[in-house]
Amino acid sequence: NVYVNKGVLGLEGTTTLGNPASTITVNGTALGQPAGGSILQLRSLTTPLNKNVSLQNNGQIYALLNNATTENVVSGTVTIGSTGGQFNAGGVRDDYAANPNAVMTISGNVTGTGSLTCPGPGTVFITGSASYSGNTIVNGGGILDMLNLNTPSATVSVNNSGSTLSVESIVSNTLNMGSGTTLNIKPIAGGYQAMGQISPVPEPATWVMLMLAAMGLGIYWRRR
Repeated sequence: NVYVNKGVLGLEGTTTLGNPASTITVNGTALGQPAGGSILQLRSLTTPLNKNVSLQNNGQIYALLNNATTENVVSGTVTIGSTGGQFNAGGVRDDYAANPNAVMTISGNVTGTGSLTCPGPGTVFITGSASYSGNTIVNGGGILDMLNLNTPSATVSVNNSGSTLSVESIVSNTLNMGSGTTLNIKPIAGGYQAMGQISPVPEPATWVMLMLAAMGLGIYWRRR
């Protein structure tokens, strides 16, 4: 196992970290670090990271840059601890300016009881199963693109103009869409039809449950 309790563990190019059955634990606030202070950094990683990753205390996986969408892939299971974790694609950090072109792909399953934050402004793809039960937060003009989001007891918040959530189906106790944000519903066959900008929700408790499923409800959008 690997423990990141302070600072940054950076992976680049064809770097691998041994036994895929073991775990990298990123402990964001260990040893007096500020929230999110411990980081697993992916910089143009061309070999998928096949180890399991555990994000604790708002620890983060950070995609610095990439030359292709096939880079910066995490294929192991990612577990979000009760204190939350981040998938940070191209956010401002230290000497690095914001990079809206940064891309991160989580092809393994995402599990756990904590909340997931995507600070933006880059793009995070979750192509595996997302079975975590905490809140989902998209900030900073970022894009979170995933298959199904099933968190019936949690809140989904898309904040800041330009932020986008793309899903095939979504079940949530409360959906908050900020001004200038976008919710995209993707047909099962692939691609998606943008629903456009959705006005802010002033009272989150107004929506008890939102279910948008292209096939299950027979509601679908065709490409124009």
